[in-house]
Amino acid sequence: FFFCTAPFRGWPPADREGWIESWHRFGPEVTAILHATDWSGANYDEVKEVEVGRWSSPPIFLIGDAAHAMTPNLGQGANAALVDGRVLARLLAEGKESRFESIRRPFVSEVQRVARRMSQVSRWSWGPARAFRDLVVRWRGSAPGALRMAAGVNPPEEAYLR
Repeated sequence: FFFCTAPFRGWPPADREGWIESWHRFGPEVTAILHATDWSGANYDEVKEVEVGRWSSPPIFLIGDAAHAMTPNLGQGANAALVDGRVLARLLAEGKESRFESIRRPFVSEVQRVARRMSQVSRWSWGPARAFRDLVVRWRGSAPGALRMAAGVNPPEEAYLR
């Protein structure tokens, strides 16, 4: 599985070879993978988010994408599912499962919001806007809060991850 951008509602691209070559600036490995891909089974789908009203109705709990699927731009979807499972397991063992959503939802919602924004700005095509975006991402990516989010650090759940 891999994720990449394509023109909105524009798959397959009319000029697939040109589209593949447009990825060359990311390295010859990227274009080699795209050239080696068997496109006959390729699936194009708009990225979707999931945000459900409640994550639980004991004894049933939703975790991961079932509760909070997000755009893949931060690479945090699988991490969020793993942390959900770990935190929920600890809470169940302690008989505190009712706290699950209050511990996880605020952080996961913020990750979803940032991933959504990154999804939007990743599609900018105007040169000056792209240059500005790249500069801001480099600058903001070095800020402590951004580093914590990228690493999946959420202080309220730390006690449940040990």
